Amino acid sequence: MTCAQMVVDYFHQKEDPNQVRITVGGDLIGYPYELTTRTYDLTANKKVTWDSFISDPGANYICADVKKPLS
Repeated sequence: MTCAQMVVDYFHQKEDPNQVRITVGGDLIGYPYELTTRTYDLTANKKVTWDSFISDPGANYICADVKKPLS
């Protein structure tokens, strides 16, 4: 079965905040290309985060690790 779903979003920070897209799913879709999304390298992510923090003299940075307490 193949189905389509219309998704409507509002992104206030964008120049054109109204976004509409159609997502298609199901097991009968023939697509000849790669069906996965490349993941982002964690090391590169840390570098970009720290570079953007360090390059702004007035920047503040906080990092938190929240875990569920043991019962």
